[in-house]
Amino acid sequence: MRTYHVIAQLVGVGFLAASAGMAQTPTAQELLDQMRSGTSPSGRTALPSATVLPRPKLSSSSGDDIASEINLGRGIAEQILGSVQVLRDPAVQLYVSQVGQIVAQSGERPTLPWIFGVIDTPSLNAFALPGGVILISRGLFEQLDTEDELAAVLAHEIAHVQRKHHYKVVKRQQAIADVSALVRQDQSPAAGLLDVAMKRSTLIVARGLDKGAEYEADRDGMVLTARAGYDSTALLSVLEKLGKASDNGDGSLLFSTHPSPSDRMAQLAIYEDPGLVDASRLSAMAGRIRSFQSRGQR
Repeated sequence: MRTYHVIAQLVGVGFLAASAGMAQTPTAQELLDQMRSGTSPSGRTALPSATVLPRPKLSSSSGDDIASEINLGRGIAEQILGSVQVLRDPAVQLYVSQVGQIVAQSGERPTLPWIFGVIDTPSLNAFALPGGVILISRGLFEQLDTEDELAAVLAHEIAHVQRKHHYKVVKRQQAIADVSALVRQDQSPAAGLLDVAMKRSTLIVARGLDKGAEYEADRDGMVLTARAGYDSTALLSVLEKLGKASDNGDGSLLFSTHPSPSDRMAQLAIYEDPGLVDASRLSAMAGRIRSFQSRGQR
């Protein structure tokens, strides 16, 4: 029951970030209008989508399939939040949600009920769950130098959701037969089956994706970061930090579920697009993250 309320709180934070939020945070529609007009909530001209790679061709989904994806993600989130706590700082949660919503609105699935949250753990980690749940650890958040780097981390995870990477793996491995059907049933046996399905799905997500999916999310994430008006190369800065942490013996789960930072940087080095080069400069809001990090360290 506690985890249900935690998710409800994060949903509320996401609603505030998309509607009122900090310092007159624009609504989702206002974000779209700003991006179409060539401006960006991040404080500088947004990257025109025509100057980057074509939007990825995503498979169409029925309403039932989307509902199944969302239900699966919320169920996995409940499993995760049953063992780790969310950071008890509403201002930090709202800030991360605000940045996440800005990036998500520049992507292919802006109408998903996106949820962004910070979990209170010192490890370096961030992960995406089906249906639009994105979590980043306090440890990784505190390591970032700019808002652009935060946007890049969230963009990588948003890219996973865009391409349904985890959802496809779960379905392929038949961890769930029909989550939507299970959720609609009230009988105890169905509830038990749903719990088992969620636990199996959580294990699948925890094992991570193949290298191809991670490289794909890196590339898509750079495009999303630039479209939202942030530094397109911010992910490279994050990977440099992760590389140093790995060399220092950090045992974070991130390093066991992702290709090495050096391999990821090498893959991005061969990915060339003039538009991304043009967008390789800090946004006007780059330094805003520092005030929220100081709050989290008190």
